[in-house]
Amino acid sequence: MKEELYWLEPPDPEELAKLPLHRAGGFSDATELAEQVRAGGAFLADLEEAGPEVAQRILDFLCGAVWLAGGRIRKLSAWTYLITPPED
Repeated sequence: MKEELYWLEPPDPEELAKLPLHRAGGFSDATELAEQVRAGGAFLADLEEAGPEVAQRILDFLCGAVWLAGGRIRKLSAWTYLITPPED
């Protein structure tokens, strides 16, 4: 059975505004983002300050952490992502 990889509806901006926002300025911030994934809550990750090359490395690391936790990641803008825990 093929898993649906995209949400049918866009996220509610009011709900997004309530989520914690974590900014990553360098690769050293990747472990903090992975800890947030492990904690299990939804959050926003802003990678813009890291620059394109480092942001891509952080995103790769973050995708691995999200996959391992069974969560989901959704691109909201060029370098901003919504990370959600697994659905029970």
